Amino acid sequence: MNVLNAIRQYRKSLLFLVLLIYLSVLYLPLILKGGIIVDDWGNLGQNWYCTHFFDCYLDWFPLFSNRPLAPIPIVLTTMLFGMQVKGYLALNSLVYLGSLGLLAYLFKRVIGALPALGFLMLAAVPVIAMPIVSSPINCLVQNTSFLYWVISLIFLVRYCETRRFICYFATYFFLLLSLLTYEIILPLLALTAIFPYLLHQGKDQKFFIRTLAQFISPLIFIVVLVVIWQKLIAPELFSVVYSRLEFSWARTYWGVEGWLAIFYEKLPNLFIKLFKLYRTQTLWICFGVIATFVIIYKLLPRQHEKTGQARLFLVGAVLVCLVCYVLFALGGAKEVEIGGYGARILSSTWLALALLLAALLAVMRGILRKFIIGLLILFTAFSSAAFVVSRDQYIASWQLQQRILTNVIQSIQKQGISGQFQILGDVPQYLDKNFNNEIVFSTPWDFGFALQIFSQGQITGAAVIDSARGIFHELKLQDQGVLLDGYWKAAPPNLWFYAFDVKNQASTLRALSNSSQLNHQLLALGYLGELGKSSTIELGAPISFAKNWINRPHFIGLGWFGEIESWGGIWSAQGQAEILLPMPTSAPSSIQFLANALVNTKLPVQRVEISLNGQVQKIVSLNLANDNLFTLPIPISMREANQLAITFRFLDATSPKALGMNDDPRTLAMGLKTITFF
Repeated sequence: MNVLNAIRQYRKSLLFLVLLIYLSVLYLPLILKGGIIVDDWGNLGQNWYCTHFFDCYLDWFPLFSNRPLAPIPIVLTTMLFGMQVKGYLALNSLVYLGSLGLLAYLFKRVIGALPALGFLMLAAVPVIAMPIVSSPINCLVQNTSFLYWVISLIFLVRYCETRRFICYFATYFFLLLSLLTYEIILPLLALTAIFPYLLHQGKDQKFFIRTLAQFISPLIFIVVLVVIWQKLIAPELFSVVYSRLEFSWARTYWGVEGWLAIFYEKLPNLFIKLFKLYRTQTLWICFGVIATFVIIYKLLPRQHEKTGQARLFLVGAVLVCLVCYVLFALGGAKEVEIGGYGARILSSTWLALALLLAALLAVMRGILRKFIIGLLILFTAFSSAAFVVSRDQYIASWQLQQRILTNVIQSIQKQGISGQFQILGDVPQYLDKNFNNEIVFSTPWDFGFALQIFSQGQITGAAVIDSARGIFHELKLQDQGVLLDGYWKAAPPNLWFYAFDVKNQASTLRALSNSSQLNHQLLALGYLGELGKSSTIELGAPISFAKNWINRPHFIGLGWFGEIESWGGIWSAQGQAEILLPMPTSAPSSIQFLANALVNTKLPVQRVEISLNGQVQKIVSLNLANDNLFTLPIPISMREANQLAITFRFLDATSPKALGMNDDPRTLAMGLKTITFF
């Protein structure tokens, strides 16, 4: 009995302790072991050359002109923490979780303690928008905006209680700060609009009219101010203005499928993947979350249900969801992958989902209420498990980043490289065992700024490709150098190539001192050039059909099977096939082919008619199953052309099944392995 009395007496303290343990288990490993990704490196690099807050702010301002307050948390934290990443992670987690805690406290007044705590526990594990915690510097902007909005809501509640003008002013002042920091909180304005009516409990019908005048008019005024700034003033003052408010009915209409797919396809698939790959860990985490809910339910005092307020809160939650969809669509993110860095736009969507489930829990009664409680618990359990796995993956990503960056610096020191230069890096964009799009390196401003910082400015820039995954970032040969992502340029002699093999933990760093070395490296990566514009092909350099070339469909025409065979080439698929190649950097006189052929005792020879640029040159006879080598002279009139169309006509094409070799029914003739110009 004494124990029960003690529990009743310290019920609030025990509740706080349980929630603290739950959140600590989720976030402490990230704070202690996690790191930064993508834009975070850009944030650190942007402030690399400035020493004063105002100078740094002005450097950022043209880029953030549509959100003029956004650079403030970035500049302040980078000047405060520098490379101490734990500081960013701790602060970002504190801002986000603190905002959720304050919001849940406010919700308790209108929907009850259990729905409010359910909202807090689910919202704390934003598994569809993991960058909310994994990119702590950049995402501190959106979390600061979220905090401003929560503070605005607190002042709104205080005004409704006290009618003090200072609280009324502070409400819309902080709301304006929020929107000028990041407009991603726009959907939450639906709650700001209905909260006064929720607090009033709808007893006075005339209050609704007064609410429109007193509380909704300022909202409209602030949104109009922000739109005017983003659409009229900022574009006149600054050349670059990025805005989420790109109004388009077409985007709004076509974006609905992508947004709904998050809930009916992508999240369920993520949970299925979670259970397949991390079954034991998932079960333990689910057990812990369920136990936490049970303890919270037992500790919560029974209270009077606020049905009227809860119904209106549900309306607000539905409105938030609808506006989240519109923001998602207008942001042009209809194909966004959950969990990836681009999923930042889904941060408000995750909050909306937590709001909706909490509102349904507050409204439902009887068996439906029990069903919603069960749904909320299970969804939170699986989301927590996915959050933990993604969290650990981001920790692994940070560790891999550190290995790669340290290895580059060690390679520079080992080779005694002096002077400034740039790097083209062939490094992993995602973890080898990727779970939820956990990024390693993906852009010139993460790999480049990271190396610039680690090398103390010796490396002036870097860009990345991931040839293992066929990710080449629009790589092009341009002006005797390379162009990536449409803007990052580098050229010999101040260009080096770095490759890191994750499986073997091996790396190479070599100079690309001239155009010939650059061409050789790009060709080895599978980049042949652009038809009619550029070429990396050099005389004597074999072009392998065992590689997944960049822009492969541009070169391999009709008449081939798409898959690369285990023997290192591709099979012809019809009676005729075509290859279209850029001509080498020096005029060639001949072209050599290495090919397999479909031959046996029944069909000892495969005859192939070969044409160059539409002119028949020769009929060759292939009598070896493997490695037939034959050469064609290139007519003088074609040697100065910028591209070459090679057409093969197969006079004896048949199937292995027809020849009694196996059960393969495909029509085959020649298996092309390499082409070499001389």
